[in-house]
Amino acid sequence: MAALSDENKGEVKVSGATQAEEDPRLPLVEELDADALQDSINLLRRFHLGEPGASASTQSPDQTYLPLLLNAFRNLRRFRYEYPLLLLPDTSGELLARPLDEFLQGVLPEAEGSARMLKDNITWLETYIRDQISGQDFSTLARGLAVGAGEALVMQLGLKESDQEVLRADLDELVDNIPQGSHFLPYTHNVALHLLQHTIRHRTQWQREQMMRRIGRAVRGLQQLVEVEAEKTSDGKIIGEGSKFFDSSFMANVVENKSSGTLLMSSERMERIQATLDILTSFELDQSILHLVVRPRSFSIGDAGSINIVESADPCTKALELYDLVAGKLSRVFASLRTAELDVAGAYDSRFHDSWFESFSAAAFSDDERQMISTVVALETAEHATDDCMQSFSTVLASGKPVQILLNIDPHTNPGRESDFLGGLRMELAYLGIGHRHAVINQMSAAKYETLLSGFSAALGSHQACLHLIDTGFSDPQPLHPWIMATAALESRAHPSIKFDPTSTVDTEEMTFAGNPSPEDDWVMNTAIYRDEKGESVEQEVEFTFADYCLLKPDLLDHFRVIPDGCDSKDIVSVGACLNASADEQDRIIPFIWSVDGNGLIQKLVVSRQLLFSCRDRLDFWQTVQSLSGVKNAFVDEAVKKAREEEQLRAASEREELVREYEETIEQARTESANEVMGRLTNALMELDLTLDSPVLTESPRQAEAPAVTPVVEEVESEEVSAPEPAAEEDDDEISFDEPWIDSIFCTTCDDCLNLNKQMFVYNDNRQAIIADTKAGTFSQLVEAAELCPARCIHPGKPLDSSEGGLEDLIKRAEPFN
Repeated sequence: MAALSDENKGEVKVSGATQAEEDPRLPLVEELDADALQDSINLLRRFHLGEPGASASTQSPDQTYLPLLLNAFRNLRRFRYEYPLLLLPDTSGELLARPLDEFLQGVLPEAEGSARMLKDNITWLETYIRDQISGQDFSTLARGLAVGAGEALVMQLGLKESDQEVLRADLDELVDNIPQGSHFLPYTHNVALHLLQHTIRHRTQWQREQMMRRIGRAVRGLQQLVEVEAEKTSDGKIIGEGSKFFDSSFMANVVENKSSGTLLMSSERMERIQATLDILTSFELDQSILHLVVRPRSFSIGDAGSINIVESADPCTKALELYDLVAGKLSRVFASLRTAELDVAGAYDSRFHDSWFESFSAAAFSDDERQMISTVVALETAEHATDDCMQSFSTVLASGKPVQILLNIDPHTNPGRESDFLGGLRMELAYLGIGHRHAVINQMSAAKYETLLSGFSAALGSHQACLHLIDTGFSDPQPLHPWIMATAALESRAHPSIKFDPTSTVDTEEMTFAGNPSPEDDWVMNTAIYRDEKGESVEQEVEFTFADYCLLKPDLLDHFRVIPDGCDSKDIVSVGACLNASADEQDRIIPFIWSVDGNGLIQKLVVSRQLLFSCRDRLDFWQTVQSLSGVKNAFVDEAVKKAREEEQLRAASEREELVREYEETIEQARTESANEVMGRLTNALMELDLTLDSPVLTESPRQAEAPAVTPVVEEVESEEVSAPEPAAEEDDDEISFDEPWIDSIFCTTCDDCLNLNKQMFVYNDNRQAIIADTKAGTFSQLVEAAELCPARCIHPGKPLDSSEGGLEDLIKRAEPFN
């Protein structure tokens, strides 16, 4: 698959088989005779339509069958993907985490020949670290683990002492490049919680430290007020560093009435200050940055760290109560803090402030004060959220309080219908959450750590209730690595990435589905490589559908049947083609998916009608998400079409105006040329001596310089004919549409073209794309940008460089956009 193939560079396979041996292959088969073929097709059609007798008479695939596009991952002992992550400390800036392999490659010296031994063995080092933390449900200090990996590498290589010193020096430099306090996090079933905890710490650590400093300053200010007040009624003793230079008893005799001219603090204010000091000095920062509410005996984690785990039969209700409790305690603290700051500044007015602080609550917190509230998370199941706890689930989402609900989703199931996974239309919890309007909704795959971190960060910054729907890929039994399972769910539209943030200040980002592969297509297409009956390598584009994903679930294998060898008919079509067929055609055709059995043989599998309906349901939901996000939206398409037609009419009008001006210019040039010719002819005739039988020109100085009459006329006439041609060529250049251009008014600011070439494509003042320099890129990039553009507003024109390779194919690809 696309995402998997991008990540899977550098994998290590168990067997030592060659690539040709590992590629799946078509079996050698004999064609069936007409009667046997028709009987097989009829039997498969009856299975597809749900006839019990046909199900018993056909072969069901076993658990060794995998979708064709996932067969390459069948025998992988280890492979490279986005995990483990290096979790960076709180002081590292905006970047929260980096994949291990990306980090190791980034810290290697670039100079040629430097750290040669370390560079040659960096993959071994990476593999060692992966193996050490594999299966752990907690993060490990990065520096300590890197030191241990380095020592293991030295022992593994068995180098002589001088080489060991060189390698150890390079390893020490690598370890020094690991930020202090960093951790390695493996891919685990609780990876979402670990990353949520990391995001909370990264977002709040600095604010929490600043808030404690603010409280400290307020306490010192109040204590100074109390000390000063105490001195007003003292025996005149001098305090402070300069007191040793004064004789207090002498000063007491000089100042007989010490209270004269001194205004004592009111008892009411003193009592308020003392009460404020008591609250602020007794305040201790909650060391648990995350309160996790779970069902009894339903949750375990390798290292809870700063997570406070609370058990409850109704996690959503308990989470709201816990949030109110935590926020209520901080309300007293922050009310006292603000009171203290007003008292220190002498600005407290009991007429206004007393009633204000009596009713002070979390709703009045500033952003910095909200960061001090420990995050409260309710860990629920999709089954309970759609059944007995639906009311409390909805109450949290509608509360407006920043309580997080985290649900681990199994994408192939229908929440609330455990006995019938594929029964009816699927309950889409993301859609249910969006219906609450003010809640932030994140449907994410744990396989994409960047999507997780950005979703968590947006949710925490919104100060609204949040629903996180996470697929980690862990299940029992586990046919493939959980990360591959989670990626397969994302690519099959079983669990698309969705982000709904009603607090976003950018209208276009309120509903987004960034992170989904091939966002404009119904299904993701990938290239499958296999061997045909002759053993020759074949590449074929294959779709990856929800049915392919369901083949990975043992509970759903009964919805597939193996198509017998030699059974080939035009009535047997792919799932995607079947879904695109008309209703009449669907009653005739039989949908199938490509699979590979445990022996590496490619087999077609018929899909049951019930599973086909589920594929239709998932596709409908996917298309709904597309529409809500502005992709394939009928209203947007109609508006774009209308605007493009208006633009084309305007361009045609401008072209007609240019042609009219050009014709007027030509006509004017002809008129002026004719007048000039007649003028010259008249002058020539006036100079003739008409008294002679044969008129001749009279001698004059002008005549000697001027050319003969006839040549002048011919030259002028020639100019009349040829003069307009350069003007026409110049005008053709002006109105040429061969150069690339962009309908910037339709640009959706998707960044796709800028990601291809930031020198060729730039944004104007309205953050809409324009072409800054056509020479800064290639025609291939222009065509690719046009194909990627969701608004279809990029027009590649024709190639400016005739030496660029593959122009014939590129020009054909560019035609639909010009």
